[in-house]
Amino acid sequence: MKWPQGWREIPFHPSLGQVVRGVTFSREVASDESIADGIPVLRAGNIQERLITDRDLVWIPKTLVSDEQVLRRDDVVVCTSSGSAHLVGKAALLNHEFYGTFGAFNAVMRCDPSVLLPVYLHLWMMSPLFDQWRSR
Repeated sequence: MKWPQGWREIPFHPSLGQVVRGVTFSREVASDESIADGIPVLRAGNIQERLITDRDLVWIPKTLVSDEQVLRRDDVVVCTSSGSAHLVGKAALLNHEFYGTFGAFNAVMRCDPSVLLPVYLHLWMMSPLFDQWRSR
């Protein structure tokens, strides 16, 4: 792939932020309705042109979720695995307050904003350059 002049490819290194894996849970503990002491879970289908946080959620007990797996504003949620190949690599920025988490087929890229602004990472992940890189 030919990069624009002055650009170079670098891995998502710990100095840029962190990658957090999603929560693993069984169907038996999940509910389509809000549950007491529960937390909503975003799944691959919630990653569209924007992050869908107001529908198509499931709830699981909060005890299954680490502090690191609770979503934070400016997290970039990425689909890492799905039965639908077109969803893999889709990413959306959490640009509003939302108390929730994300499932095991997703990951969060949590940038250090003093090094890499999350909005730039998100824009790159929506670009044809990212599609080319992902398809190699």
